[in-house]
Amino acid sequence: MLIIITNYSMPNKRNILIMLTILGLSACKSDNSLSDAYGNFEAVQVTVSSESAG
Repeated sequence: MLIIITNYSMPNKRNILIMLTILGLSACKSDNSLSDAYGNFEAVQVTVSSESAG
């Protein structure tokens, strides 16, 4: 899809909503394959305490 804009002006909320909807629908697909990556995280627990009360 090629869109040529000759007189560019700030897009209004309706145009932004239409563009985001088209982008969101084009990202959807019915591919049932496995995911590309998994979100496994490792962390070290650290406790920090203050030197004075209050």
